[in-house]
Amino acid sequence: MSSDDGSVDDDPQLELLTLLRDEFVAGGIECGVSTAVGGVPAQLIVDVAGANSVHICFLPDHDQPPVLQYLVALDIDLDVGCAADAARFVALVNASLPIAGFELSESASAVVFRYVQPVFVHPLDPAVIAWPLSMIHYAVRYFGELVSAACTGVAYDELAARFATMQAELLPDDE
Repeated sequence: MSSDDGSVDDDPQLELLTLLRDEFVAGGIECGVSTAVGGVPAQLIVDVAGANSVHICFLPDHDQPPVLQYLVALDIDLDVGCAADAARFVALVNASLPIAGFELSESASAVVFRYVQPVFVHPLDPAVIAWPLSMIHYAVRYFGELVSAACTGVAYDELAARFATMQAELLPDDE
């Protein structure tokens, strides 16, 4: 995940992602950069929530303003027979998040967390990137197991009750 091959000079997006990587590494955040390969753009890869990584890239052909995509491919296989209830549960979870992003793909039987953000790049403030990363970490860490359970057939009502309990623990009523 290095970019020391000189290609940074040829790719302004890679250059920005490399600068972000340097800022994050200096702050103690584990991450790396991969160069563009074929149709896959250069990416900043940040470790979050255990074994998951967020892949951040500039979306091609979006430059007024530039748009970043954050993508976490979750290790969850969607049982297509559970897709309707899983989608209903994912909608419930996404509605409670500051940035919604859990997505299901029936055709790929897969689950991702995806967020898209327009950014200003002159300069690109690392804090603008760090905030969504912290929200993605929160969402994947706290709700990834419930989303996984929904994708494997656990009943919606049971998941909704577990979700409500978790929400109450995370956001206690101070009255």
